[in-house]
Parts: sequence; structure tokens; C-alpha cells
Amino acid sequence: MRLLHGPHQVRRDVRIGGELVGDGRLEITGVAGIKEAKKGDITFLANARYLPFLNDTQASAIIASTDVKDSKRPLIR
Repeated sequence: MRLLHGPHQVRRDVRIGGELVGDGRLEITGVAGIKEAKKGDITFLANARYLPFLNDTQASAIIASTDVKDSKRPLIR
């Protein structure tokens, strides 16, 4: 299921009140769960039990709490 219409740059679209950590020039084309996400998707980390998937997800960016300090992917926290 795609919730976005057309590509969006993370840097331009951080309108959810978060801090961008990492490269915001990448384009987001969809939204998916952390295990299902592919390149171009943004995902979220809403529960600590999903922390093991943080560095293995294929998502292009991750929305997470401020408790998450670093990731291989850009974070919005």
C-alpha cells in the first residue's frame, strides 16, 4: 500500500516536528513496516522489540524516538 503521491525529499518534508539525523536529500516514495520496507520507503520504530531490525531494514529512512542514537539510515526523531 502506498500512502505518498510522488517522491518526497526527507529534508523538505520533515514537518512532523522531528529532527533529521543523516542525509535528507534522499527521496521517499512509500511507507512500509520495518521488516517489509524497500529502498525508497520510510518506516518507523514504534516498539523496542523491533530494534534488532533497525540496521537490517532496507528502508531509506526511519522515524524513531530520541532514544535511538544512530542508524545506518537517516533518522527522523
